[in-house]
Amino acid sequence: MKRRTTWIAIAAGSALTLGAVAWSVGPEPSAAAPTATTKQPAGPTRPADETITRDGLTPAVSPVPDDDRAGNNTRRVIGWDQARQRLGGAMPTGRGIPVGQVEAGEAYAPNARDRRLRGISFMLQSGDTGNSDHASGVARYAFGQDGPSPGVARVHCYSVSNWLGEGYLRTGSDQPPDDWNEARVFNHSWVAQNAGYAPQVLRRIDWLADERDILCVVGLNNGQGAVPDLLASGYNLLSVGTVAGNHSGGVTTTEGEGRCKPELVAPGSLTSWSTPVVTGCVAVLLQEADALAERDPDSPDALAVRSEVVKALLLGGAHKPAGWSPSDGEPLDRRWGAGIVDIDRALLMLAGGNTPPGPTIQRYGWATHALPAEADHGYTFTTTADQGEACFTLVWHRKVAGGTAEVRNNQTGETRTVWNNSAALAQYDLELVRTDDAGNEEVVATSASAIDNVEVIYLREMPAGTWTLRVKRGADGYGIPWDYALAWRIEAE
Repeated sequence: MKRRTTWIAIAAGSALTLGAVAWSVGPEPSAAAPTATTKQPAGPTRPADETITRDGLTPAVSPVPDDDRAGNNTRRVIGWDQARQRLGGAMPTGRGIPVGQVEAGEAYAPNARDRRLRGISFMLQSGDTGNSDHASGVARYAFGQDGPSPGVARVHCYSVSNWLGEGYLRTGSDQPPDDWNEARVFNHSWVAQNAGYAPQVLRRIDWLADERDILCVVGLNNGQGAVPDLLASGYNLLSVGTVAGNHSGGVTTTEGEGRCKPELVAPGSLTSWSTPVVTGCVAVLLQEADALAERDPDSPDALAVRSEVVKALLLGGAHKPAGWSPSDGEPLDRRWGAGIVDIDRALLMLAGGNTPPGPTIQRYGWATHALPAEADHGYTFTTTADQGEACFTLVWHRKVAGGTAEVRNNQTGETRTVWNNSAALAQYDLELVRTDDAGNEEVVATSASAIDNVEVIYLREMPAGTWTLRVKRGADGYGIPWDYALAWRIEAE
Protein backbone atom coordinates (compact mmCIF):
# COMPACT_ATOMS: atom_id res chain seq x y z
CA MET A 1 0.00 0.00 0.00
CA LYS A 2 1.72 3.16 -1.21
CA ARG A 3 0.34 6.03 0.80
CA ARG A 4 2.99 8.35 2.21
CA THR A 5 4.60 11.57 1.18
CA THR A 6 8.20 10.53 0.62
CA TRP A 7 10.66 12.34 2.85
CA ILE A 8 13.77 13.42 0.97
CA ALA A 9 16.77 14.73 2.84
CA ILE A 10 18.91 15.01 -0.29
CA ALA A 11 17.11 16.12 -3.42
CA ALA A 12 16.85 13.46 -6.10
CA GLY A 13 18.86 14.33 -9.18
CA SER A 14 21.22 16.75 -7.44
CA ALA A 15 25.01 16.44 -7.58
CA LEU A 16 26.40 15.74 -4.13
CA THR A 17 29.79 15.96 -2.49
CA LEU A 18 29.87 13.54 0.43
CA GLY A 19 33.19 13.95 2.18
CA ALA A 20 35.59 11.07 1.64
CA VAL A 21 32.88 8.55 0.91
CA ALA A 22 32.63 7.90 -2.79
CA TRP A 23 29.38 7.06 -4.55
CA SER A 24 27.07 7.28 -1.58
CA VAL A 25 24.01 9.10 -0.37
CA GLY A 26 23.97 6.62 2.50
CA PRO A 27 26.16 3.55 3.06
CA GLU A 28 26.92 1.60 -0.11
CA PRO A 29 27.27 -2.17 -0.27
CA SER A 30 30.75 -3.63 -0.22
CA ALA A 31 29.90 -6.49 -2.56
CA ALA A 32 28.10 -6.71 -5.87
CA ALA A 33 24.45 -7.66 -5.85
CA PRO A 34 23.72 -11.31 -6.60
CA THR A 35 22.97 -12.39 -10.13
CA ALA A 36 19.28 -12.22 -11.00
CA THR A 37 17.33 -15.43 -11.42
CA THR A 38 14.09 -15.95 -13.28
CA LYS A 39 10.82 -15.73 -11.39
CA GLN A 40 8.75 -18.89 -11.76
CA PRO A 41 5.24 -19.83 -10.70
CA ALA A 42 4.64 -22.70 -8.32
CA GLY A 43 5.16 -26.06 -9.99
CA PRO A 44 5.82 -29.69 -9.23
CA THR A 45 9.62 -29.41 -9.39
CA ARG A 46 11.85 -28.01 -6.63
CA PRO A 47 15.41 -28.25 -7.92
CA ALA A 48 18.31 -25.55 -7.34
CA ASP A 49 18.88 -22.28 -5.75
CA GLU A 50 22.12 -20.57 -6.75
CA THR A 51 24.82 -20.67 -4.11
CA ILE A 52 25.05 -17.66 -1.83
CA THR A 53 28.32 -15.98 -2.69
CA ARG A 54 28.13 -12.66 -0.85
CA ASP A 55 31.20 -12.08 1.32
CA GLY A 56 30.41 -12.15 5.00
CA LEU A 57 27.06 -13.89 4.66
CA THR A 58 26.89 -16.85 7.00
CA PRO A 59 23.27 -17.91 7.23
CA ALA A 60 22.42 -19.53 10.55
CA VAL A 61 19.72 -22.13 10.03
CA SER A 62 18.33 -24.64 12.47
CA PRO A 63 17.73 -28.38 12.27
CA VAL A 64 14.30 -29.72 11.44
CA PRO A 65 11.82 -29.48 14.34
CA ASP A 66 11.31 -32.83 16.01
CA ASP A 67 7.74 -32.02 17.05
CA ASP A 68 5.44 -33.06 14.20
CA ARG A 69 2.59 -31.40 16.02
CA ALA A 70 4.30 -27.99 16.04
CA GLY A 71 1.65 -25.46 16.90
CA ASN A 72 -0.69 -27.21 19.37
CA ASN A 73 1.04 -25.85 22.47
CA THR A 74 2.15 -22.75 20.54
CA ARG A 75 -1.44 -21.68 19.94
CA ARG A 76 -2.15 -21.78 23.66
CA VAL A 77 0.97 -19.80 24.58
CA ILE A 78 0.34 -17.02 22.04
CA GLY A 79 -3.34 -16.53 22.91
CA TRP A 80 -4.62 -18.10 19.69
CA ASP A 81 -6.81 -20.61 21.52
CA GLN A 82 -8.27 -17.82 23.66
CA ALA A 83 -9.04 -15.73 20.59
CA ARG A 84 -10.67 -18.69 18.83
CA GLN A 85 -12.79 -19.42 21.89
CA ARG A 86 -13.86 -15.77 22.04
CA LEU A 87 -14.47 -15.25 18.30
CA GLY A 88 -15.57 -18.70 17.18
CA GLY A 89 -16.02 -18.90 13.42
CA ALA A 90 -15.06 -15.23 13.04
CA MET A 91 -11.47 -16.01 14.05
CA PRO A 92 -9.11 -14.65 11.35
CA THR A 93 -6.63 -17.21 10.04
CA GLY A 94 -4.58 -15.18 7.55
CA ARG A 95 -6.97 -15.98 4.72
CA GLY A 96 -6.32 -13.84 1.65
CA ILE A 97 -2.93 -12.61 2.89
CA PRO A 98 0.00 -13.41 0.55
CA VAL A 99 3.19 -14.17 2.46
CA GLY A 100 6.87 -14.32 1.52
CA GLN A 101 9.40 -16.86 2.84
CA VAL A 102 13.15 -16.31 2.37
CA GLU A 103 15.52 -19.20 3.01
CA ALA A 104 19.27 -19.78 3.12
CA GLY A 105 20.89 -22.92 1.76
CA GLU A 106 21.08 -24.71 -1.55
CA ALA A 107 17.38 -25.60 -1.50
CA TYR A 108 14.78 -23.06 -0.42
CA ALA A 109 11.33 -24.59 -1.03
CA PRO A 110 8.97 -26.13 1.53
CA ASN A 111 7.70 -29.58 0.68
CA ALA A 112 4.32 -28.98 -0.94
CA ARG A 113 3.40 -32.63 -0.35
CA ASP A 114 3.68 -32.26 3.43
CA ARG A 115 0.21 -33.14 4.73
CA ARG A 116 0.41 -30.25 7.23
CA LEU A 117 0.84 -27.77 4.35
CA ARG A 118 -2.09 -28.89 2.24
CA GLY A 119 -3.86 -26.21 0.23
CA ILE A 120 -0.87 -23.86 0.08
CA SER A 121 0.64 -22.75 -3.24
CA PHE A 122 4.39 -22.24 -2.92
CA MET A 123 5.52 -19.95 -5.75
CA LEU A 124 9.22 -20.30 -6.48
CA GLN A 125 10.69 -16.89 -7.29
CA SER A 126 14.43 -17.73 -7.29
CA GLY A 127 14.53 -20.46 -9.88
CA ASP A 128 14.38 -24.24 -9.72
CA THR A 129 15.17 -25.72 -6.33
CA GLY A 130 14.86 -28.79 -4.16
CA ASN A 131 12.79 -29.30 -1.03
CA SER A 132 14.27 -27.96 2.19
CA ASP A 133 13.43 -29.55 5.54
CA HIS A 134 14.21 -26.22 7.18
CA ALA A 135 11.83 -24.37 4.86
CA SER A 136 9.13 -26.96 5.53
CA GLY A 137 9.55 -26.51 9.29
CA VAL A 138 9.32 -22.74 9.00
CA ALA A 139 6.17 -23.04 6.88
CA ARG A 140 4.52 -25.38 9.39
CA TYR A 141 5.15 -23.01 12.30
CA ALA A 142 3.72 -20.05 10.38
CA PHE A 143 0.80 -21.32 8.31
CA GLY A 144 0.66 -25.06 8.75
CA GLN A 145 -2.55 -26.68 9.94
CA ASP A 146 -1.51 -26.14 13.58
CA GLY A 147 0.12 -22.73 13.06
CA PRO A 148 -1.39 -19.32 13.83
CA SER A 149 -2.36 -18.61 10.19
CA PRO A 150 -3.66 -21.81 8.59
CA GLY A 151 -5.74 -19.74 6.15
CA VAL A 152 -2.70 -18.51 4.20
CA ALA A 153 -2.85 -20.02 0.72
CA ARG A 154 -0.11 -18.21 -1.27
CA VAL A 155 3.54 -18.20 -0.24
CA HIS A 156 6.23 -16.60 -2.40
CA CYS A 157 9.53 -18.42 -1.81
CA TYR A 158 13.00 -16.91 -2.35
CA SER A 159 16.62 -17.78 -1.75
CA VAL A 160 18.46 -15.23 0.40
CA SER A 161 20.87 -14.12 -2.32
CA ASN A 162 18.13 -13.63 -4.89
CA TRP A 163 15.82 -11.79 -2.47
CA LEU A 164 18.60 -9.42 -1.42
CA GLY A 165 19.56 -8.79 -5.02
CA GLU A 166 17.71 -8.56 -8.32
CA GLY A 167 14.95 -10.94 -7.32
CA TYR A 168 13.40 -8.45 -4.89
CA LEU A 169 15.35 -5.94 -2.80
CA ARG A 170 17.77 -4.91 -5.59
CA THR A 171 20.55 -4.03 -3.20
CA GLY A 172 23.44 -2.26 -4.91
CA SER A 173 21.35 -0.92 -7.79
CA ASP A 174 19.81 2.50 -8.41
CA GLN A 175 16.35 0.89 -8.52
CA PRO A 176 13.79 0.58 -5.72
CA PRO A 177 12.75 -2.85 -4.45
CA ASP A 178 10.61 -4.91 -6.80
CA ASP A 179 6.95 -3.88 -6.84
CA TRP A 180 5.73 -6.97 -8.69
CA ASN A 181 5.42 -9.31 -5.74
CA GLU A 182 2.17 -9.27 -3.75
CA ALA A 183 3.59 -10.54 -0.43
CA ARG A 184 2.72 -8.28 2.51
CA VAL A 185 4.88 -9.93 5.16
CA PHE A 186 8.18 -11.77 4.71
CA ASN A 187 9.60 -14.39 7.05
CA HIS A 188 13.40 -14.48 7.44
CA SER A 189 14.65 -17.39 9.55
CA TRP A 190 18.33 -16.71 8.78
CA VAL A 191 21.00 -14.29 9.97
CA ALA A 192 24.24 -12.74 8.71
CA GLN A 193 26.95 -10.90 10.61
CA ASN A 194 29.74 -8.55 9.50
CA ALA A 195 28.05 -7.84 6.18
CA GLY A 196 29.49 -4.68 4.67
CA TYR A 197 26.34 -4.06 2.65
CA ALA A 198 24.09 -4.35 5.74
CA PRO A 199 23.27 -0.61 6.02
CA GLN A 200 21.86 -0.44 2.50
CA VAL A 201 19.89 -3.68 2.95
CA LEU A 202 18.39 -2.40 6.20
CA ARG A 203 17.49 0.96 4.68
CA ARG A 204 15.71 -0.69 1.78
CA ILE A 205 13.75 -2.86 4.22
CA ASP A 206 12.83 0.22 6.27
CA TRP A 207 11.71 1.97 3.07
CA LEU A 208 9.51 -1.02 2.19
CA ALA A 209 7.72 -0.82 5.53
CA ASP A 210 7.24 2.94 5.43
CA GLU A 211 6.35 3.33 1.77
CA ARG A 212 4.55 0.05 0.96
CA ASP A 213 3.56 -1.33 4.38
CA ILE A 214 5.50 -4.54 3.77
CA LEU A 215 6.70 -5.94 7.08
CA CYS A 216 9.70 -8.22 7.55
CA VAL A 217 9.74 -10.62 10.51
CA VAL A 218 13.32 -11.67 11.20
CA GLY A 219 15.08 -14.06 13.53
CA LEU A 220 17.90 -13.42 15.95
CA ASN A 221 20.73 -15.92 16.19
CA ASN A 222 20.49 -19.00 18.39
CA GLY A 223 22.47 -18.96 21.62
CA GLN A 224 24.02 -15.92 23.22
CA GLY A 225 25.93 -13.22 21.41
CA ALA A 226 25.53 -9.94 19.61
CA VAL A 227 22.48 -8.79 17.65
CA PRO A 228 23.20 -9.80 14.03
CA ASP A 229 23.64 -7.12 11.37
CA LEU A 230 21.13 -8.83 9.07
CA LEU A 231 18.36 -8.50 9.43
CA ALA A 232 17.57 -7.87 13.09
CA SER A 233 19.31 -4.48 13.20
CA GLY A 234 16.62 -2.80 11.11
CA TYR A 235 14.22 -0.21 12.50
CA ASN A 236 10.89 -0.85 10.75
CA LEU A 237 10.66 -4.60 11.27
CA LEU A 238 10.00 -7.23 13.93
CA SER A 239 12.99 -9.14 15.31
CA VAL A 240 12.13 -12.30 17.20
CA GLY A 241 13.72 -14.43 19.91
CA THR A 242 12.52 -17.51 21.79
CA VAL A 243 10.39 -17.74 24.92
CA ALA A 244 13.18 -19.79 26.49
CA GLY A 245 15.59 -16.90 25.94
CA ASN A 246 17.95 -19.01 23.85
CA HIS A 247 18.80 -16.26 21.40
CA SER A 248 21.23 -13.42 20.83
CA GLY A 249 19.95 -10.09 22.02
CA GLY A 250 20.72 -6.86 23.78
CA VAL A 251 21.44 -3.85 21.61
CA THR A 252 22.37 -3.18 17.99
CA THR A 253 25.92 -2.46 16.85
CA THR A 254 25.12 -1.19 13.34
CA GLU A 255 22.82 1.44 11.84
CA GLY A 256 22.31 3.23 15.14
CA GLU A 257 24.18 1.57 17.98
CA GLY A 258 22.44 0.71 21.24
CA ARG A 259 18.86 0.07 20.08
CA CYS A 260 17.03 -2.71 21.97
CA LYS A 261 16.45 -6.11 20.36
CA PRO A 262 14.44 -8.30 20.05
CA GLU A 263 11.01 -6.71 19.65
CA LEU A 264 9.18 -9.95 20.56
CA VAL A 265 9.70 -13.54 21.65
CA ALA A 266 7.58 -16.53 20.67
CA PRO A 267 7.42 -20.30 21.28
CA GLY A 268 9.95 -22.46 19.48
CA SER A 269 13.09 -24.23 20.61
CA LEU A 270 15.09 -22.18 18.08
CA THR A 271 14.64 -18.80 16.45
CA SER A 272 13.99 -20.49 13.10
CA TRP A 273 10.68 -21.68 14.59
CA SER A 274 9.75 -18.73 16.83
CA THR A 275 10.11 -16.25 13.96
CA PRO A 276 7.39 -17.79 11.73
CA VAL A 277 5.01 -17.87 14.70
CA VAL A 278 5.14 -14.07 14.69
CA THR A 279 4.86 -14.01 10.88
CA GLY A 280 1.65 -16.00 11.21
CA CYS A 281 0.33 -13.51 13.77
CA VAL A 282 1.02 -10.66 11.37
CA ALA A 283 -1.03 -12.44 8.68
CA VAL A 284 -3.91 -12.86 11.15
CA LEU A 285 -3.91 -9.14 12.01
CA LEU A 286 -3.68 -8.15 8.35
CA GLN A 287 -6.75 -10.21 7.49
CA GLU A 288 -8.74 -8.45 10.21
CA ALA A 289 -7.33 -5.05 9.20
CA ASP A 290 -8.34 -5.70 5.59
CA ALA A 291 -11.86 -6.45 6.75
CA LEU A 292 -12.01 -3.05 8.47
CA ALA A 293 -10.74 -1.31 5.34
CA GLU A 294 -13.19 -3.16 3.08
CA ARG A 295 -16.09 -2.33 5.37
CA ASP A 296 -15.44 1.40 5.08
CA PRO A 297 -12.39 2.52 3.06
CA ASP A 298 -12.84 6.11 4.26
CA SER A 299 -13.02 5.24 7.95
CA PRO A 300 -10.04 6.00 10.22
CA ASP A 301 -10.12 2.27 11.07
CA ALA A 302 -9.01 1.51 7.49
CA LEU A 303 -5.53 2.68 8.53
CA ALA A 304 -5.10 -0.52 10.55
CA VAL A 305 -3.31 -2.00 7.51
CA ARG A 306 -0.32 0.27 8.16
CA SER A 307 2.75 -1.67 9.15
CA GLU A 308 3.51 0.50 12.18
CA VAL A 309 -0.03 -0.13 13.46
CA VAL A 310 0.43 -3.90 13.12
CA LYS A 311 3.77 -3.66 14.92
CA ALA A 312 2.32 -1.52 17.73
CA LEU A 313 -0.56 -3.96 18.24
CA LEU A 314 1.75 -6.97 18.49
CA LEU A 315 4.20 -5.26 20.83
CA GLY A 316 1.39 -3.75 22.90
CA GLY A 317 -0.38 -7.07 23.33
CA ALA A 318 2.74 -8.98 24.35
CA HIS A 319 2.65 -10.87 27.65
CA LYS A 320 5.37 -9.79 30.08
CA PRO A 321 7.21 -12.85 31.45
CA ALA A 322 8.56 -12.99 34.98
CA GLY A 323 11.68 -10.88 35.18
CA TRP A 324 10.68 -8.55 32.35
CA SER A 325 12.44 -5.31 33.19
CA PRO A 326 13.89 -2.83 30.69
CA SER A 327 17.07 -1.04 31.69
CA ASP A 328 16.86 2.66 32.52
CA GLY A 329 16.27 4.73 29.40
CA GLU A 330 15.37 1.69 27.28
CA PRO A 331 11.83 0.79 26.13
CA LEU A 332 12.31 -2.97 25.79
CA ASP A 333 13.81 -5.75 27.86
CA ARG A 334 17.17 -6.82 26.41
CA ARG A 335 16.20 -10.50 26.48
CA TRP A 336 12.41 -10.54 26.06
CA GLY A 337 11.78 -7.39 24.03
CA ALA A 338 8.17 -6.32 24.55
CA GLY A 339 7.37 -9.86 25.73
CA ILE A 340 5.68 -13.02 24.40
CA VAL A 341 3.48 -12.36 21.38
CA ASP A 342 -0.23 -12.59 22.22
CA ILE A 343 -2.59 -12.53 19.24
CA ASP A 344 -5.76 -12.41 21.37
CA ARG A 345 -4.75 -9.15 23.02
CA ALA A 346 -3.63 -7.71 19.68
CA LEU A 347 -7.03 -8.51 18.15
CA LEU A 348 -8.82 -6.97 21.15
CA MET A 349 -6.89 -3.72 20.69
CA LEU A 350 -7.51 -3.74 16.94
CA ALA A 351 -11.26 -4.08 17.56
CA GLY A 352 -11.13 -0.97 19.77
CA GLY A 353 -10.69 1.17 16.68
CA ASN A 354 -8.60 4.15 15.63
CA THR A 355 -9.15 6.72 18.37
CA PRO A 356 -8.65 10.49 18.06
CA PRO A 357 -6.72 12.32 20.81
CA GLY A 358 -8.87 13.38 23.73
CA PRO A 359 -11.12 11.42 26.10
CA THR A 360 -10.66 7.68 25.59
CA ILE A 361 -13.07 5.27 27.25
CA GLN A 362 -12.36 1.77 25.94
CA ARG A 363 -9.93 -0.60 27.64
CA TYR A 364 -8.44 -1.71 24.33
CA GLY A 365 -7.65 0.52 21.39
CA TRP A 366 -5.17 2.05 19.01
CA ALA A 367 -4.51 5.27 17.19
CA THR A 368 -2.45 6.46 14.26
CA HIS A 369 -1.94 10.15 13.66
CA ALA A 370 0.88 12.55 12.83
CA LEU A 371 2.57 15.31 14.81
CA PRO A 372 4.82 18.19 13.77
CA ALA A 373 8.00 18.78 15.75
CA GLU A 374 7.60 20.12 19.30
CA ALA A 375 3.94 19.12 19.60
CA ASP A 376 1.97 16.51 21.53
CA HIS A 377 -1.29 14.58 21.63
CA GLY A 378 -3.08 13.58 24.82
CA TYR A 379 -5.29 10.53 25.41
CA THR A 380 -7.30 10.60 28.66
CA PHE A 381 -8.48 7.52 30.58
CA THR A 382 -10.72 7.71 33.64
CA THR A 383 -10.89 4.62 35.84
CA THR A 384 -13.38 4.55 38.70
CA ALA A 385 -11.82 1.48 40.30
CA ASP A 386 -8.38 -0.06 40.50
CA GLN A 387 -7.39 -1.94 37.35
CA GLY A 388 -4.94 -4.70 36.52
CA GLU A 389 -1.92 -4.30 34.28
CA ALA A 390 -1.81 -1.55 31.68
CA CYS A 391 0.46 -1.24 28.67
CA PHE A 392 0.92 1.67 26.26
CA THR A 393 3.09 1.19 23.18
CA LEU A 394 4.23 3.78 20.64
CA VAL A 395 5.83 2.94 17.28
CA TRP A 396 7.02 5.14 14.45
CA HIS A 397 9.13 4.58 11.37
CA ARG A 398 12.57 5.57 10.31
CA LYS A 399 12.10 7.27 6.95
CA VAL A 400 14.33 6.56 3.97
CA ALA A 401 14.23 8.91 1.01
CA GLY A 402 14.05 6.46 -1.89
CA GLY A 403 14.17 7.66 -5.47
CA THR A 404 17.44 8.37 -7.24
CA ALA A 405 20.14 10.97 -6.74
CA GLU A 406 23.28 11.98 -8.58
CA VAL A 407 26.42 11.73 -6.46
CA ARG A 408 29.94 12.87 -7.29
CA ASN A 409 33.24 11.30 -6.29
CA ASN A 410 35.21 13.98 -4.43
CA GLN A 411 38.55 12.79 -5.74
CA THR A 412 37.80 12.12 -9.41
CA GLY A 413 34.77 14.32 -10.02
CA GLU A 414 33.00 11.40 -11.67
CA THR A 415 29.23 11.26 -11.15
CA ARG A 416 26.95 8.30 -10.66
CA THR A 417 23.23 7.69 -10.14
CA VAL A 418 22.39 5.86 -6.91
CA TRP A 419 19.29 4.93 -4.98
CA ASN A 420 18.78 7.65 -2.38
CA ASN A 421 19.03 5.83 0.94
CA SER A 422 19.52 8.85 3.20
CA ALA A 423 17.55 8.24 6.40
CA ALA A 424 16.04 10.16 9.29
CA LEU A 425 14.23 9.40 12.51
CA ALA A 426 11.86 11.65 14.43
CA GLN A 427 12.10 11.88 18.22
CA TYR A 428 9.01 10.66 20.09
CA ASP A 429 8.46 10.10 23.82
CA LEU A 430 5.61 8.75 25.94
CA GLU A 431 4.50 10.23 29.25
CA LEU A 432 1.78 8.95 31.61
CA VAL A 433 0.29 11.56 33.93
CA ARG A 434 -2.20 11.14 36.78
CA THR A 435 -4.47 14.04 37.77
CA ASP A 436 -5.90 14.23 41.31
CA ASP A 437 -9.27 15.65 42.33
CA ALA A 438 -7.71 19.09 42.83
CA GLY A 439 -6.38 19.13 39.27
CA ASN A 440 -2.76 18.56 40.23
CA GLU A 441 -0.71 16.50 37.77
CA GLU A 442 1.87 13.86 38.63
CA VAL A 443 4.08 12.23 36.01
CA VAL A 444 3.86 8.54 36.91
CA ALA A 445 5.92 7.00 34.09
CA THR A 446 7.88 7.99 31.01
CA SER A 447 9.50 6.20 28.09
CA ALA A 448 12.00 8.43 26.35
CA SER A 449 14.67 6.55 24.43
CA ALA A 450 16.86 8.85 22.37
CA ILE A 451 17.64 6.20 19.74
CA ASP A 452 14.85 3.60 19.49
CA ASN A 453 11.71 3.99 17.39
CA VAL A 454 9.48 2.36 19.99
CA GLU A 455 8.41 3.49 23.46
CA VAL A 456 6.65 1.35 26.09
CA ILE A 457 5.03 2.24 29.41
CA TYR A 458 3.93 -0.75 31.47
CA LEU A 459 2.19 -0.80 34.87
CA ARG A 460 1.65 -4.02 36.82
CA GLU A 461 -1.54 -2.42 38.14
CA MET A 462 -3.33 0.86 37.41
CA PRO A 463 -4.99 2.58 40.38
CA ALA A 464 -8.28 4.39 39.99
CA GLY A 465 -8.04 7.96 38.76
CA THR A 466 -7.83 10.24 35.76
CA TRP A 467 -4.89 9.52 33.50
CA THR A 468 -3.47 11.25 30.45
CA LEU A 469 -1.12 9.51 28.07
CA ARG A 470 0.92 12.08 26.18
CA VAL A 471 2.56 11.34 22.85
CA LYS A 472 5.28 13.97 22.60
CA ARG A 473 7.41 14.81 19.59
CA GLY A 474 10.63 16.64 20.30
CA ALA A 475 12.66 19.25 18.44
CA ASP A 476 14.19 16.76 16.02
CA GLY A 477 14.78 19.27 13.22
CA TYR A 478 12.51 17.66 10.60
CA GLY A 479 9.93 20.08 9.27
CA ILE A 480 7.21 17.60 8.32
CA PRO A 481 4.46 15.85 10.27
CA TRP A 482 5.55 12.35 11.29
CA ASP A 483 3.17 9.39 11.57
CA TYR A 484 2.99 7.40 14.78
CA ALA A 485 1.01 4.36 15.90
CA LEU A 486 -0.19 3.92 19.48
CA ALA A 487 -1.73 0.81 21.05
CA TRP A 488 -3.03 0.36 24.58
CA ARG A 489 -4.72 -2.12 26.85
CA ILE A 490 -5.98 -1.78 30.42
CA GLU A 491 -6.80 -5.17 31.91
CA ALA A 492 -9.46 -5.75 34.57
CA GLU A 493 -8.04 -6.41 38.02
